[in-house]
Amino acid sequence: MSERGFEPTAVSYSTIIDSFCKDGMIDKSTKLFNEMMSRGIPPDVVTYSSLIQASCNSCQWIEWIEAARLLKEMVGRNIKPSVYTFTILVDTLCKEGMVSEAKGVVETMIERGVEPNICTYNALMDGYCLRREMNEAKKVFDTMVLSTAVPDVYSYNILINGYYKIKRIDKAMNLFHDIHSKNMFPDTVTYSSLISGLCQVGRLIDAQELLSEM
Repeated sequence: MSERGFEPTAVSYSTIIDSFCKDGMIDKSTKLFNEMMSRGIPPDVVTYSSLIQASCNSCQWIEWIEAARLLKEMVGRNIKPSVYTFTILVDTLCKEGMVSEAKGVVETMIERGVEPNICTYNALMDGYCLRREMNEAKKVFDTMVLSTAVPDVYSYNILINGYYKIKRIDKAMNLFHDIHSKNMFPDTVTYSSLISGLCQVGRLIDAQELLSEM
């Protein structure tokens, strides 16, 4: 670009960095990021979010450390992380069983005036459910209800599946009824979890009724 008289901008660099990141080419994206910095072109929230996403997707501990470093560097440059940036970290930490760390990220984003969205809350809920910490998962759900993020069927499915796995089908059924009361519609995942849960505890007639309702 510069050879033809055009100077690269933050947008052009970020676009290419994002493409490299999506293709898993972290080394190339990092090299381009360093070139961008050496030219005195300041990265923006999009640049950092792409690099953080790529680091998290690598599933390597060293890259997760890099993701945390990038977030810290981003804040140090007075670039406000977006809800998307924070949610990337929350989701990755939860999938790796690091729910306490994920909760810490959520607390940090709230402190910085970034409101968690439905994806953030769903990721944290799922993290607790994977650890079978259903009381904590329900607390996250209740917090979401009181926030601007309205739970969707996927939110309910996370909890229903969590309760099914610990054989608390009564709790799962309460959530099922709550879905109807909110004028939402259960999906195949909802029914599958409930039917499996009912069969697991020997409530075959109830399972059959749900099957016919589908």
